[in-house]
Amino acid sequence: MRKLFDEYEAEVSKRMNEDIHDRRDELDRLLEQKEKEEYQREAEIKRLKELENNVYSQWQSMESGYEGLIGSKV
Repeated sequence: MRKLFDEYEAEVSKRMNEDIHDRRDELDRLLEQKEKEEYQREAEIKRLKELENNVYSQWQSMESGYEGLIGSKV
């Protein structure tokens, strides 16, 4: 009877350890994915700020050109 209990205990312990290992791997993958997404988010924010600056610079250039045209007609 004791042998059966020991075998059962060993099987349960093995399955629990496998579950723990699987959950740890899953958490590691999720953490890695989260960090990658945060990096991509920061890169996208940087890209959008650069785009905003470029658009603003072009707008100022166009505004200056327009004012130059308006001023030359007067």
